[in-house]
Amino acid sequence: MEDVGASGRARRPSRLPRVSRRFRPLVSILWWAWLGVALTAMLGGSWLGWVNARDVAPAFSRAGLSFTQEDAGVEVSAMTPEARRAGPTWPAIIVAIEGKSMAGADARSVARALDGPAGTVRLTVDDDVVAPMTIALERGAAVQRRAVGSESPFVLFLLETAIGLVAVIAMTVCAVLLFRRRRDETVALLLSLAFLTATALISGSEVWRALGLPDPDFALAMIFLGLMMVVIPAFPDGELQSRWGAWIAYAAAPLTLVLLLEPLGAELSVLISLLIVFALAVVPYRRFRRAPRGIERQQLKWAAFGFTGAVVLLLLATFATIALEFNTLPASWEFGAFLISQSLLVLAFVALAIGPTISILRISLWDADAAIGKSAGAGAVTVALGGIWTASTILTNDVTAALLGGENKALAAGASAVIAASVLGPAQRRVSEWIDRRFSAPVLALRALPDELRRWQDSDTPADIGRRVIAVVAEEVGAAHVAMLLWQGDGFEPVASRGVTEAQIDAWVGHRVGDDGDVNAIAPGDALFALRIELTDGELPIGLLLIGGRPEGAGLAKDVRAALDDLRAPVAAALRRAYRAEVRDTTLLEQVRGLDDRLARLELGAIRAA
Repeated sequence: MEDVGASGRARRPSRLPRVSRRFRPLVSILWWAWLGVALTAMLGGSWLGWVNARDVAPAFSRAGLSFTQEDAGVEVSAMTPEARRAGPTWPAIIVAIEGKSMAGADARSVARALDGPAGTVRLTVDDDVVAPMTIALERGAAVQRRAVGSESPFVLFLLETAIGLVAVIAMTVCAVLLFRRRRDETVALLLSLAFLTATALISGSEVWRALGLPDPDFALAMIFLGLMMVVIPAFPDGELQSRWGAWIAYAAAPLTLVLLLEPLGAELSVLISLLIVFALAVVPYRRFRRAPRGIERQQLKWAAFGFTGAVVLLLLATFATIALEFNTLPASWEFGAFLISQSLLVLAFVALAIGPTISILRISLWDADAAIGKSAGAGAVTVALGGIWTASTILTNDVTAALLGGENKALAAGASAVIAASVLGPAQRRVSEWIDRRFSAPVLALRALPDELRRWQDSDTPADIGRRVIAVVAEEVGAAHVAMLLWQGDGFEPVASRGVTEAQIDAWVGHRVGDDGDVNAIAPGDALFALRIELTDGELPIGLLLIGGRPEGAGLAKDVRAALDDLRAPVAAALRRAYRAEVRDTTLLEQVRGLDDRLARLELGAIRAA
């Protein structure tokens, strides 16, 4: 790749270089070291999560709180309605307990001070909004059951650590798969390193603190964002088609190193990197719009599916969190809403990892449209219902408080559920129609063929039927080679074709079809016709629909393949009826011609006799 043109001006890089053979050992050492860091974070974080759930978290949950260890101290969040109404803006730092300063204390020391018999405990907290305030919280087993549903350390471990562990494991597995199968491809390698970095970032804070190491969260976040600055403009094959995206990809490393020095502060550095990453999302979108139908387009669809799925799940998690923060739910609902918000957050990270991984590994690429369509439909309806339900719950709470002098959460929740349910049917129907038109157009066109065949079969010849079916199949499936063959009792004969000559079809039939008309349904190695659909009437062969020459392979989405399979009976019936009508018409025409000949000879004889 040349960086300088004939005029001496710098040319934009055209693609990321592949990992050369001489650097593979070094790259492998780096990757395995980074995997070790990620696994240390994941396993160490899981162990510390269990220790905290067993020894530390119970003291906090008995007061209706959850905790995280921060540099400024122990930060707590409210987990019960009573704690949320206590006064501060959560989360807040614990400054003192029963008048005893907690400055510089770790979570274990704060837990010992917070623990005690059932009753009331006084905490001084700083929410960084107003001056530190002292609040009184109820403490006891009943509070813990309201907060987390159980007094079991296992439940606390599940809530605090195990749910998040699902996302970490998913990203680690995706990272390992990418490295094992595509280690020589730069985009796959960098994406694998990004997933390992995210694993260390999500689960490693407590581990580094326990080991006495400086908190690397800022550095890990910047490394992750720097890797994504390279991956996004080059996705999926390393080609840099965007001019500004190419320069950002090559400037990502020095830019990240500069920002790691915090010349602008940690928060502003992360914000700048995030804005660059989100701006780069335009590059694969523009590439998708220009890409022809084929592998690359399907890869970009899967990546978009992972990204948009993550965004939708984050929105749903946000709705659940807002409902909790505004204290709009009945107490019996709050624990479930908390579980839902945490689970949705985890699924967002899982979607973000799985989408690009499927794309690069080319797993079920041709099912992308169906997956995106179904998920988009469910996600759009769910987000809409979640937003309507959250907004109506808050509004109903405010109205009942104004009219009745107090909140009625059960009434608010019930009314909101009724409102959401009333829009469910129409919303689902409209979204489903739009999804079908947008993502399932080939399937809809193929499923409309049987009705059209019933209109054609009485007036068209088998050749006409073949041309009509081939036109639809070639257009909707994107096949370059399509042929329709008709069984003639002793072999198949082509009645219509596109993109292939009759000599090629005859050679293919002689090589692939047995004397009794048997043929394999699928043959991925067949360059001419990888997909064969047998058209039969019971055990009697009627014809063959042959499909091949799809762009960069013969992959078909499951719903498209199912729609093609559903064409067997109607196409066979239409061919049989058209063939019988053609034979009948041909026989009748021959009889008429025979009568014309006889009449002509009689007339000629009469003239001669006269």
